[in-house]
Amino acid sequence: MQGDVDRRRSHMGDNITREVHRTQRYERLLRRSKQEDLSSIAALHCFYLGGRDRRGRPFFVFVGQRFRPAELDLEKALLYVIDVMDGVVNEDYSVVYLHALTTSDNHVPLSFLREVYDSLELRYRKRLAAVYIVHPTWWTRVVTWWFTTFTASEIRHKVHTVPGVEYLYCLIPPDQIDLPRFVLDYDYMVNGVRYCDFPITQSSARQ
Repeated sequence: MQGDVDRRRSHMGDNITREVHRTQRYERLLRRSKQEDLSSIAALHCFYLGGRDRRGRPFFVFVGQRFRPAELDLEKALLYVIDVMDGVVNEDYSVVYLHALTTSDNHVPLSFLREVYDSLELRYRKRLAAVYIVHPTWWTRVVTWWFTTFTASEIRHKVHTVPGVEYLYCLIPPDQIDLPRFVLDYDYMVNGVRYCDFPITQSSARQ
């Protein structure tokens, strides 16, 4: 009995220690994000703050086709993510990932996903309301399964696939999100027009 209590206390202490170390590292990264020149990452326009979704929450957009990790300083990319998100994530927020027209050159390395996830403070995970993957493929499904199974199991229920832009508009008003022209063209090519005539729900978003 006492042994179980001691193990629980030890586990709790380990968790607290990890979060303290994570917070300290995050604060160092945040300071660097304000000091370093991140204009080369910003110029890609691959990660940016959108407007508000239909529940009034802010959201961020990640354009996969504009992200080429082999050509980037990934440490600067992490600093840019922190710089963009830090002042927003004190309230619930969501993330929209646009996968249209990506190739293997655009695929985000799992090691970088882990690096980002492990670098962000607890509030990022607690305030994350949803991740929407637009135009999913087998690759996004495999990576999502792997990442939410072995690294971020606590956000698995927050990740949803969205088969097309019209479904996305059921979640986010069109005037609140700046979609690249090629995403709209791709959506028209694969889905046609007016293919969504009902409000999207969490269950239908998981198709």
